[in-house]
Amino acid sequence: MIIITLKINNYRIYAKTYSSNSPFKMSLFKKNRTPLLTKRDELYKTIISKLPIQNRIDYCESLICRIQFDLLKSKCRIQKRKFKKQLKAAKTELNSLKKL
Repeated sequence: MIIITLKINNYRIYAKTYSSNSPFKMSLFKKNRTPLLTKRDELYKTIISKLPIQNRIDYCESLICRIQFDLLKSKCRIQKRKFKKQLKAAKTELNSLKKL
């Protein structure tokens, strides 16, 4: 049995009970998917993804270095979140390319 309660300032606003075999359970505990580089980087999606593997690896390595530099320079939390998501996507893409 799953009980979901939403509290704001110690006031219960919403409470709902679900059975353990409910399809809602799967969406509750689902891990965040790794963002894809093709969804985060338009240049990679349109041009770089059509190049040979070694060129894509070089681009991903270069992108990771640039993002890390931008992450250090950025003071805005929202920008830092975007950079971190893009960095994670680039690292994931790089790992998948190196496996090929």
